[in-house]
Amino acid sequence: MLRVSLVLLALVALSFATPTAMPIERVSNTNMEHVRLMQEGKMDWPVFNVETGDHALATGVPSVPVTNFYDIGYYTEIGIGTPAQKFTVILDTGSSNLWVPGINCKDAACAPHNKYDSKKSSTYVKNGEGIQIQYGTGSMIGILDQDYVTIGPIVVKNQVFAESTSEAAFFAQQPMDGILGLAYKGIAADGVTPVLYNMVSQKLIAKGEVAFWMSTEDNQKGSTFFMGGTDPAYYTGTIKYHSLFLWFLGTEYYTLLVDDVAVGSTSHGECFPFCRAIIDTGTSLIVGPAAQATGVINAIGAVWGNCTNLHTLPTFSVTIGGIKYPLTPEQYVVKLPNNANKMTCQLGIAGSQGLPFWILGDVFLRGYYSVFEMSNYQVGFAVAAKNPPSLGPSARLN
Repeated sequence: MLRVSLVLLALVALSFATPTAMPIERVSNTNMEHVRLMQEGKMDWPVFNVETGDHALATGVPSVPVTNFYDIGYYTEIGIGTPAQKFTVILDTGSSNLWVPGINCKDAACAPHNKYDSKKSSTYVKNGEGIQIQYGTGSMIGILDQDYVTIGPIVVKNQVFAESTSEAAFFAQQPMDGILGLAYKGIAADGVTPVLYNMVSQKLIAKGEVAFWMSTEDNQKGSTFFMGGTDPAYYTGTIKYHSLFLWFLGTEYYTLLVDDVAVGSTSHGECFPFCRAIIDTGTSLIVGPAAQATGVINAIGAVWGNCTNLHTLPTFSVTIGGIKYPLTPEQYVVKLPNNANKMTCQLGIAGSQGLPFWILGDVFLRGYYSVFEMSNYQVGFAVAAKNPPSLGPSARLN
């Protein structure tokens, strides 16, 4: 099974369950020293405040609030079991499995996280099949279970998921408990039916699509995950849809053809006859093939840590289906805390040696309301609204 693994919390993974897949290695961003120190346990993560509850929208589209954690990951709270046991998970369009730590995981990586206990759930059904998912930073080993999964107002019955029994040390310092994959079943480890598929088959949502509005400031409220539809209050103009590119990767990832990648008015994508891009909410940055990304990075120039030269930097754009999607410097530069817990600016674009396509991660997606139409094999974008509705929770997991 093909998984792309990238920077920081990029969570496109390689599963051992399907041996015909082609692995692609994860790369690290050595410029983000403070994040590396946090991940190694040499520096404390700042206090993480996850938003809870679900949003009741006038459109009738189910949604849940999501927290932006320092521009490197977007998390929401879910429940597993009856009564619901709470977990924070990253919503990842670059993978397809749901997993959380299990009560029997004794590794140090599991210690700081919430752990699933099947004995406390009246809706648990034993599966017991083993599973292993390999990430560039280490693996998750566990067993499969079946139980109810609650996401905001939606309760998915009889969902097969994984509880870890062993995790790589990397996960110890991550602020999320687990991962909820939203990609196609073709890359699901052990062929597990993804949560989104079951939402559709159980008629819990109107259609097989999800959408995101991502905030631009860390811990800023308002980031929202929509299930089964879209909300026009969160974008301006119209949503432009693009058909998935199915030639090489099949119905596995949300992959689009890219016409061009440019800095200012100068092309740097070398996209003749085309480039490919995976649209991935589980990848923090924009990442491209080393040669192409290096040209982009050099054309943009240095980003000053004190953020005072952003107004001098050029725009960056990706053209898909003849439509140009520009990002301003304020959008493609990320702000992260340094060792003194002061925010510093760093370029949110990186290159990976041997990577044959681009990955448009959160840096790109913050600029656009993004729609992943699993059922219709397309992805849509519209300019993200700057001030979406301030919505209060209508229900909470108890």
